[in-house]
Amino acid sequence: MGNTIDVTPSPFSKTLQVPTSKSYANRLLVLAALEPKGTVIENLPESTDVVSMLDAFKHIGIKVEKLENERYFIQGPFPIVEDTVGKKPIYLETGDGGTTNRFLMPLLARGLRQYRLRASLHMQARPMQELETTLAQMGVQIRKGGSGDDFWYEIQGPMVAIPKEMKIDSSRSTQFASGLCLALADCSTTVVADSLVASESYFSLTQDLVFKFRSRKVNYRVPVDFSSLSYPLALALLNGEAHVLNCFERDLFQADSLFLPLLETLGAKMSFDKNGLHFKGVRRYSGFDFDCAPCPDLTPTLAFVAAHADGQSQLKNLGVLHYKESDRVREIIEILKAFRCEYVYNSQEEILTIEGRKAPFLAANIMPPPDHRIIMMAYLFMRANQGGTLNNVQHVAKSFPRFFEIMGA
Repeated sequence: MGNTIDVTPSPFSKTLQVPTSKSYANRLLVLAALEPKGTVIENLPESTDVVSMLDAFKHIGIKVEKLENERYFIQGPFPIVEDTVGKKPIYLETGDGGTTNRFLMPLLARGLRQYRLRASLHMQARPMQELETTLAQMGVQIRKGGSGDDFWYEIQGPMVAIPKEMKIDSSRSTQFASGLCLALADCSTTVVADSLVASESYFSLTQDLVFKFRSRKVNYRVPVDFSSLSYPLALALLNGEAHVLNCFERDLFQADSLFLPLLETLGAKMSFDKNGLHFKGVRRYSGFDFDCAPCPDLTPTLAFVAAHADGQSQLKNLGVLHYKESDRVREIIEILKAFRCEYVYNSQEEILTIEGRKAPFLAANIMPPPDHRIIMMAYLFMRANQGGTLNNVQHVAKSFPRFFEIMGA
């Protein structure tokens, strides 16, 4: 597949499997890197964020062995396995993943070698100051590259001062606090996510995994990703059906699973059994109000659902979306404009009001930013209406490899 596809409108009725959670996977990978003995992780997704983390592990001395059936053997522990003989900086290509970069940096700070990270330009534009400041306060030598440098960040540990408790400003992202909490899981440090305004459940997931790590009770099996699950269910909501073979229960630690009770409120029917999730949509449904703060990644899908409701819907607390792979508030609005969907955006209160369609949206040629979730949102609009041409499609590999094949593009 190239970078452009033509999307043909068609009803959605499919049996499928969706990817497992990249956010969950990268948390388990950091914990596995600290394990004194080798660890087998099951159901690792093919997400580019996870691939970048595994590649970085290989360069810092952690053994990575691919086994059968989406299983990987990880052998640390870091920093004991670190090569301390070499003197040259170790360059790491870390991609555009927030969890990849923000989890990896505190882990590297536990070591002695000098590491130089090369992230994508989009990642370099995202907030990092909170993590940079905290690591510097712990005695880590950390420097952001300038115009004449061939790296994004240069990091050299070790952490000289590890406090018993630290508060991390989490107003723009909980990933700073999660990264430190994971990298210090084998210590007695307590990490507090301060000024937390969104994605609380993701930090709760981190805390739960670290607690289980310290209790030697971690289950190194990656569950299905509820962000990815939202796309087929959103299409199936429009009088379609979906049978998801690898989803057996709602994962409360994944805030995007809040999509399921919303869909039931809108009239959809669903059930879990040993064969997975069975879902049946409805012919029509009413508008709704939804607080997006706990699950910002779900917002593009929610905008699609709102655009096809009868009446008006409101998506609230959108502030954190400005700091994602793109300014997602702006890009969601661009998609709504492209399909001539009526909306009102209140930038002071961060509320997006969407008027549901009264007729099918026209076909469109969309050039979205390299943001996987915006690209998949545009696909939903095309598939459910009169089709169109979608560009930059290669970027869906960040979270949903084979998206178009699985969705039946």
